[in-house]
Amino acid sequence: MTTKNIQNARLRGRPRKFDRDAALTKAWRSFHARGYDQVSVADLAADIGINPPSLYAAFGSKAELFDEVAMRYASGPGNFGGEISAHAKSVEEWVVGLLNRAIEVYTQDSECRGCLISAHLSGGNAAEARRACEPLQQATLEALTSTATRLNHPRPKALAHAVSALMAGFSAMARGGASADELRDALVLINLVEV
Repeated sequence: MTTKNIQNARLRGRPRKFDRDAALTKAWRSFHARGYDQVSVADLAADIGINPPSLYAAFGSKAELFDEVAMRYASGPGNFGGEISAHAKSVEEWVVGLLNRAIEVYTQDSECRGCLISAHLSGGNAAEARRACEPLQQATLEALTSTATRLNHPRPKALAHAVSALMAGFSAMARGGASADELRDALVLINLVEV
């Protein structure tokens, strides 16, 4: 074997550097588009570009990978309301702004529509996924309640639940194929936005 052949063999055998951020993004897209139960470890490994033993070595288990994906989603793409909540001067401005932004986020990606967290909270999903999403949903409710309190709404907790329910409904509709215009029409019909 020549020196050049030995160098080429070493390059071929050298493992690629593992990009955890890229892997988490790919896993998020897989879970979001297909759902926790519909994605196997083999699917996730193939989507990420590693083999199943490497996935287990990097993340521990499918459930632990989902935990990390859900946390990342909640602090990234799913955290679109913070700026709106911080700058709103009235309850109406806040609710309308938040719901309009939710509609944009839930419908902008043709493969990953709706909210990853609310999509995995229903009883039809694996307990592991629900367990990962419940504290994130609770944190969202607490943030909504805090903003409603700051804006002097007389029933801040009730308003937080109402806003959360509307967002979950919009998420489900977006996952079902509803367009941004259809969801905005729903805002008009429930008298949250003037025609």
